[in-house]
Amino acid sequence: MAISIIYTSFLISFVNVGVIGVLQIMMHFINFDDQGEDPRPWRSELIFTAYFTIISLAILWLSTKMPNAFTGMVLVNCQFLLLNNYTDLLQTRLNVGLSAVISIVLFATVLGITGWPLYLFAGGYLLFLLVKFQWFYPFDEHPYFVLTGRYIAGIAFWIAMKQVLHLSQNILEQRLFSFLIAATLCYGYLLVLRHDHVESTRNAHDVHFDSLTSANNWLTFREDLDASFLNHKGLAIVAMDIDRFKEINDTYGHLMGNQALVRFVATMQQTLTELAPQATFYRTGGEEFTVLLPETTMAEAKSIAAACQQRLQTLVLHTEDKQTFGLSSSMGVTVKTAGDTEVMDVFRRADHFLYHSKRNGRNQITTDDDAIAALD
Repeated sequence: MAISIIYTSFLISFVNVGVIGVLQIMMHFINFDDQGEDPRPWRSELIFTAYFTIISLAILWLSTKMPNAFTGMVLVNCQFLLLNNYTDLLQTRLNVGLSAVISIVLFATVLGITGWPLYLFAGGYLLFLLVKFQWFYPFDEHPYFVLTGRYIAGIAFWIAMKQVLHLSQNILEQRLFSFLIAATLCYGYLLVLRHDHVESTRNAHDVHFDSLTSANNWLTFREDLDASFLNHKGLAIVAMDIDRFKEINDTYGHLMGNQALVRFVATMQQTLTELAPQATFYRTGGEEFTVLLPETTMAEAKSIAAACQQRLQTLVLHTEDKQTFGLSSSMGVTVKTAGDTEVMDVFRRADHFLYHSKRNGRNQITTDDDAIAALD
């Protein structure tokens, strides 16, 4: 009996690992929203739920073709374990509930299993899934609850199956113990997958985003600038930095300087989101930042820059010793012209105008029009 339990435990674990491995590949190619940026993540999860449904249907159908009940129950065990594993990977309540309901419907239609014990279990299990999703998500941060829940669900499931199918005590014990072992093995596998995924996601994020402010970094700026230079005729660039930032560090300390950077970025991004949804904001140096504005005229870009300056003037930072200080920003604004043959020509001009603003007293905006007026 012990050998049979171990064998079936590893068998259903192996099948589940394979199914989840394919699911991971699907999530990668469909660009699964692991950062929570998609306002409707349930839509992509519906594709995964369709995959889960097809696999579950195949497993349960095969269970009806097995030569004996003992072997058929191995596949039933496999499908129920898959349901537990799949719901741990989901992000939306809709697909958690949908996958559970689909499984119950498949049990009733494919296996012909009905009866109050199954319905009672289904209601309790659905409640457990919703509680787990609401208060114990993600699964890797609550291992004791998730594992205990799996064990209790497995015990309740096989007790219900015994009542409905009148299973022998031998089959009940073997399927139950094999489920408990496989549930533990698969949870460990999911933890490894989750850890690797979080690390790779963090590394990919760090390649394109500034670690302190979460603004797009220089690498992302160069990639986007190249694309915008080729694809947009009306490209405007705003180069800006925080005035007297070295004095802020020297006076209030580097921790306060870091806070100033974070608050500056948050203020600029919020302003741009409200006034120029097409804008993209980048940290391109220590206290230097750049905004790309595709399909934007000089007048529009200057107005956006002025609005950013005005919003910044309302920002007040507080130190630990109750001191307060504000921020201001010097800016340079330019637009792509027919004479710009290289992508960096536009950026260098905006950067040059930025330093012109700093030399002229800071908290200024210098544009192409100002440069032309100076020549006249």
